[in-house]
Amino acid sequence: MVAIYKVTSWLTVGANGDYGTEDGTSLVTPGETAKWWGGAGYLKLEAPAGYGVALRGEFFRDEGGTRTGLGVPVTVYEGTITPYYKFANRFGIRLELRIDGSRDALFPKKDGSLGNAQPTLAQIPVRLLRERPAWSWRRRDHGISRWTPGSSRSCSRSARRWRARSS
Repeated sequence: MVAIYKVTSWLTVGANGDYGTEDGTSLVTPGETAKWWGGAGYLKLEAPAGYGVALRGEFFRDEGGTRTGLGVPVTVYEGTITPYYKFANRFGIRLELRIDGSRDALFPKKDGSLGNAQPTLAQIPVRLLRERPAWSWRRRDHGISRWTPGSSRSCSRSARRWRARSS
């Protein structure tokens, strides 16, 4: 299940949750049903001029040890902070700091041993692939009308009459 809500023009919150089972695949208790679940919370703050920051927290529990393939029950979690800058309509750059963690030592360290946390830092160039529609419906002061990007013209008769009277 996923829920996203744009609270204001500059604040978006989101959450998602997952639950799954698979009959007879548990590695912890062979022949039993494997179970796993997880959840995440998101917060995105957008500032003027293309700047913003996104925060994310997640957890995942693998009761049957099958999703991770470790054969033991595992709980992992992560926290991420992602400042970003959009320098063009469809291009931008992100810097992501992510820290994964677990109660158990799961993450490889440089010396070959296992640790409880794993930090990751990444620089990510972004190209948005989603096309904007050629037109969309937008509410104006004088009602709902067809709007074309880059144009202040409206296809509604009432808007043409309103413009003619105000000229």
